[in-house]
Amino acid sequence: MPRRSKHPQPNGAPTPAICPTCFSLNMRRIPQPQNDMDNCTYGESSRHWITSEELAKDPSCKSCSFLKSAFDTLLNSGEVVEVPRGKPIKYQIAIMDRDDNDAVDKATVRKMRQAALKQGASRSLKIEMRCEAKRGPREEFKVEIYTPPGATPAPWKVIGDAGEVSTNPSAAEYGKIITSWLEHCNNDHTLCRTDRSTDHRGELLPRRVLDLSDNQIRLIETIPGQRGQYVALSHCWGKEQLLVTTRETISERMHGIVVEQLPKTFQDAVAITRSLGLRYIWIDSLCIIQGDKADWEQQSAVMADIYAGCYLNIATTRSAGGHEGCLGARWTETDSLKWADDVAEIAYRGSGKRKRISRIRRSEVKSFRVPEMEEDVRIRLSLESSHETLQIERWIRQHNKTAPLLQRGWVYQERSLAPRTVHLHANEMIWGCLVEQRCECRELDGTPFGGDGWSASKDRIATLGALGDQKALHGLWRTVVEDFSLLDLTYESDRLPALSGLASRFSEYLPKNNRYMAGLWENDLARDLLWKAGSDGTNQVTATTEGNKSTPPSWSWASLGAGDWEHETKPKLAEWAPTASYKQDRRVRIISASVEVNGENKYGTVLGGSITIEGAICAVVVGKSSAHIDSARADNQSDSDSAEWVTDSEDDNELKSGDSSNSGLDDDREDEEGAEEVDDSENEDDEEEADDGEEDNEEGKSDRACDDGVDDEDEDIEIQVSPKSKNEPSTSHLVPPPPPPASFSDIHTVPYGTFNSLHLEYDTPTSEASADGIVYCLFVGTFLELHNGDKHPHMRHSGLILRPAAEGKFQRIGRWKHFIEDWVHNKDVWTRKSGILTVEI
Repeated sequence: MPRRSKHPQPNGAPTPAICPTCFSLNMRRIPQPQNDMDNCTYGESSRHWITSEELAKDPSCKSCSFLKSAFDTLLNSGEVVEVPRGKPIKYQIAIMDRDDNDAVDKATVRKMRQAALKQGASRSLKIEMRCEAKRGPREEFKVEIYTPPGATPAPWKVIGDAGEVSTNPSAAEYGKIITSWLEHCNNDHTLCRTDRSTDHRGELLPRRVLDLSDNQIRLIETIPGQRGQYVALSHCWGKEQLLVTTRETISERMHGIVVEQLPKTFQDAVAITRSLGLRYIWIDSLCIIQGDKADWEQQSAVMADIYAGCYLNIATTRSAGGHEGCLGARWTETDSLKWADDVAEIAYRGSGKRKRISRIRRSEVKSFRVPEMEEDVRIRLSLESSHETLQIERWIRQHNKTAPLLQRGWVYQERSLAPRTVHLHANEMIWGCLVEQRCECRELDGTPFGGDGWSASKDRIATLGALGDQKALHGLWRTVVEDFSLLDLTYESDRLPALSGLASRFSEYLPKNNRYMAGLWENDLARDLLWKAGSDGTNQVTATTEGNKSTPPSWSWASLGAGDWEHETKPKLAEWAPTASYKQDRRVRIISASVEVNGENKYGTVLGGSITIEGAICAVVVGKSSAHIDSARADNQSDSDSAEWVTDSEDDNELKSGDSSNSGLDDDREDEEGAEEVDDSENEDDEEEADDGEEDNEEGKSDRACDDGVDDEDEDIEIQVSPKSKNEPSTSHLVPPPPPPASFSDIHTVPYGTFNSLHLEYDTPTSEASADGIVYCLFVGTFLELHNGDKHPHMRHSGLILRPAAEGKFQRIGRWKHFIEDWVHNKDVWTRKSGILTVEI
């Protein structure tokens, strides 16, 4: 029997002994036991796991008996795990810390949690559970123990109250909850009121809406200037044909629609709208004339206004198609379900039969009262999917069964632009307005938007005017594109139109002459060009193309449907994250840029475009042409004899013993934004010294490596700004670039092996060099990252990979990165030997 420890029981009960296992698990940190068992938090480092056998060792321990009874109740319900016949399931449990994360300011995180509790957020006790199977993988899932609102408190203070989630609510029950959220928003959210019309009649109605009055459903044409409160529906069309409006059927739709004619999802949306006492609902397939190009272009151009003006956006988040419906029994499942099936299939492949394993399966959202307790204490599966789906954009694909709607590209701008959205998730309903989030279980109540911090959360998009400067706006736009790139479209030609509403909203806060260029912005065009196709394999575009209707230029991320950037405009979110800054090479200049759009919507479908850009270009031999390689090596050998390439003995020692760990910086860390400006003013003298051909002295050798190719003038002077921009500096303050070479033969050519830590990231697997095995690397700018404890920033040059195309133009085929360390000396290729050339892409 383990050693016992005295501990007072809650609520004045007798004081029995508590075993050390229960003492450490149930509300205690192991290294520092305290008298108050409620003032403890758990992190993974201090988490203590206890087995089901250990819980059963001492029946006299009230805490152990309670936990065992709670988990036995959950498992015996048959709703969570497939129970082996005649055998109890062995499991382990451990208390979780809600604040266990990598946040830089953990104190702030805890204050936010306390503030959320004051606003009524869930106080349930979160516990992680592991079920052991004799054969097959171990399953993990999360549960919560709580008391319903208004019930007698549990004996342990760490077990607080949480919202109940009905298993199968009716449309009227949905409406009652939504109405309470609407009233709270209308009464308490100043931002939600000021962002909308103060006219009690509501916003301007779209051109067509469905009128639900007089117990009918009719499509109506609104009068210009007509106002009203309307619901906008976000839904997934699915694979089955929906009821649509065409030129042939519009008269019939305006005469009336029988409710049974509507797909099940539309029927449910109409029922909820009526339960809210609202008259109008806007559904795209019925309110936009399908097959009419002119009407589609006109309506898609005002899509931002339609969703921004709605009284409420209903998102049928749980439905993958219009015939599935969005009401019905709630259910949940964990991410490990598919993983367990895959492992089992591999483990028993070839055996001729499928082994039964203990695994998590789809379960109803249901709570179970813990028996033998006077108080109403309940246990249920934690509704992780509904919370993660709307908090972390990059985890959306992990919830493709519980929230299929959020995989769709068109829905992204709908929920971003709508002032208030209610998501009908498979687990529960979730509310999001311009101020806060809410959910039925109250886990999200009072929590900030964008749980991962890297996403372009709704509240940030709603307050574009508060960002302050163009740099922040451009940075947020790139984040929007990254989030959007994760999503699917049926037709790839919709990639830009599906983002046109958000692009229109951003344009309201950017200078009028800052043209939209196929998903990029003219005043930050050179920086925007530094995208890569996908984010470490996560951007898997599954859309199908129909012919070649949309042909965005190769320099636009829309040409591949996915864009990802390094960031210097996001906050430092974790202790390990670097601060970063970006400086554009002073030789880069956008001479001209143009796009050809299809139709009147300048934010819509693009048919083509070109950019004429001037900058430093180096030809890199990546093929197997021995003549080119031998020639390039000979050039480099003669170059290495010059003072610019020779290093002193101390630099050689640094090459041998210096830290080269950053030559392959993790790409995941490149996506950290927000970066504080790195102070490298101390390097200015070193650059001048190097430009004069003088050798680096011992004191300045490290600084020189952090300087070459970086514009050390005031950061406000950015030569990449279009000549049309009012922010362009006077040319009299800039040093004019040297004249371009007479021909491409004058470009400095080197073999790929010349560079240390050079990475060529091709846009597609089929990207190739030109016929002679050469790619042309255009130098655009330098990223400087400063990690904790670093004295000097880690530098990374970056630019475009080009190859000659037809009619003397170039095609973008990728992006390159060159990691610069103190011991890397061939960076001079970019800073001194690259020719200045003007190319059209």
